[in-house]
Amino acid sequence: MRKRDRIFIAPLLAVSLLFAAAPTALAAESGEQFVFDKADLLTTEEEDELNDMANNLAENFNMNFIILTTDDVEGKEAEVYADDFYMDNGFYDDGKDGGAIYLIDMDNRRVQVETAGDMKVRYITDDRVDGIIDAGYEDVKDGAYAAAFEAMLNATVDYIEDGVVDGKYTYNEDAGEYDYYDTGKEIRQITLAEFLIALGIALVAGGVAVSCVIGTYYLKWGAYEYPYKEKAKLKVSRKRDDFIGSHVSHRHIEHESSSSDSGMTTTHDSSGGGNFGGGGRDF
Repeated sequence: MRKRDRIFIAPLLAVSLLFAAAPTALAAESGEQFVFDKADLLTTEEEDELNDMANNLAENFNMNFIILTTDDVEGKEAEVYADDFYMDNGFYDDGKDGGAIYLIDMDNRRVQVETAGDMKVRYITDDRVDGIIDAGYEDVKDGAYAAAFEAMLNATVDYIEDGVVDGKYTYNEDAGEYDYYDTGKEIRQITLAEFLIALGIALVAGGVAVSCVIGTYYLKWGAYEYPYKEKAKLKVSRKRDDFIGSHVSHRHIEHESSSSDSGMTTTHDSSGGGNFGGGGRDF
């Protein structure tokens, strides 16, 4: 090869190597992959924007924010599918403080939000799960899936920044166990014997009270009879009412809606050995 040819080819090789390295550099800048659009509901731009948002949140809160769509749950319920995906892809024990997975399931037509770690134990109660789903529900029904995910992520952030609700506790529906966040102590449940003793005391006390009332009204069990024939008087008078008209007043009574949070997070055990909170809603 002539020297002139070598000089011409060298810059081309350099440019080729630069373009080959570009995807790796871009991938490094984008951080972890948090968006998994298996149902192809998002555009490439929407995926990138949501993934950037999830990475920023992960960096700020040290938790995972997983966005998942699917049109095939492999015969599973949305809850199980989301839990398995979170476990199988290593998010459950990746060193972060917990996280959430947001699933739009086109197979079951369901929105599902599952929580783990601090997201479950501290921040996201059952009531807050409903609030997160509320934030994106209308967008899901309208087919605005990127907007739905963004709204649910923002709602989650709001709840995290609001902090732990008063009386926060979890209830494992599989084990039947309660656990308070503040103290870590389990709620003591009464035994069957204690219940029967309490029931017996209540019945005896109630029986005594009823007996006293009956005895009072019967005046020592019927020993005394009131002479109503001798004491009674009857007086009849005539009275006439004429109907003039009617007036009806209407008053609107305001019913206050309860905005209080029960503080409870219902949890369940996954097939992979994890424990999740969360909930879902059909659309």
